[in-house]
Amino acid sequence: MHKKIPLYDIVISKQAISNVTKVLQSGWLSPGKMTSQFEEKILEITDSPYGVAVSSATDGMQLVLIALGIGDGDEVITTPFTFVATVEAILAVGATPVFADIDQNSLNIDPEDVYRKIRINTKAIIAVDIAGYPCNYDALNKICEEHKLPLISDSAHSIGTSLGDKSVVHHVDASIISFHATKNLICGEGGIVLTKHKMIADAARILSRHGMTSNASERAENNSWEYDVASPGLKANMSELHAAVGLGQTTVFEKEQAKRTKIAERYLKNLTDITEFVSLPKQMRILPMAGIFLF
Repeated sequence: MHKKIPLYDIVISKQAISNVTKVLQSGWLSPGKMTSQFEEKILEITDSPYGVAVSSATDGMQLVLIALGIGDGDEVITTPFTFVATVEAILAVGATPVFADIDQNSLNIDPEDVYRKIRINTKAIIAVDIAGYPCNYDALNKICEEHKLPLISDSAHSIGTSLGDKSVVHHVDASIISFHATKNLICGEGGIVLTKHKMIADAARILSRHGMTSNASERAENNSWEYDVASPGLKANMSELHAAVGLGQTTVFEKEQAKRTKIAERYLKNLTDITEFVSLPKQMRILPMAGIFLF
């Protein structure tokens, strides 16, 4: 017999259903109060100074690259071991991806090879936290400081991940998280740009709404429909409906993380006896709260 394994198996919280109902009854589906509340909640969970909810993590990565002025003729060093979206964002702004090798233990980008790949046209480094396992940001930051390069993390899988006693966003210039249905915290579709730099957050927010200086909700609240288009942008904001789902799912986030922790522990325990055939990460431990693999 064949057992069907689903792509994802999710349980929508009662709060998420309630939130979606409220949004539908309100008649306001564009970004509004629910989106703002969701952003604030994610900032709380990740201990991030600034955040901008977007339509997808892929769009979020592209927004960050545009905000940093990266485009035609520029090179961005990243890992070949990632989902295609990481590279798509680089290509979308006209830059060229340059692949550095990965570490055989963590499967994350190898800082030593990153250093070897830096050239005059290198304008940024994008690290990817594979399966929520954080990269060696200490080493990557030393490289970026020496060459004055921004460090970006594709943290699609790693909401809740910490390195040391700080979340990943504190180790990089910008971190992008995904809320796709396969992730730890879901909206259905969506993502968020997290950063410690107000300039990046402000630019990403304006760029995500066609370069407009205000969104419809802000204009309605102020009873003014005037706005300027400060620059060309994208249509990449998160909808109120997706934010409603995400905000509701934050109420079960810790419970879901704890479940993932138990599953990970079960894999580690049961695979230990067959390490002759299966290689396990060698720098891995599990924190009960995060449910994520940490250094």
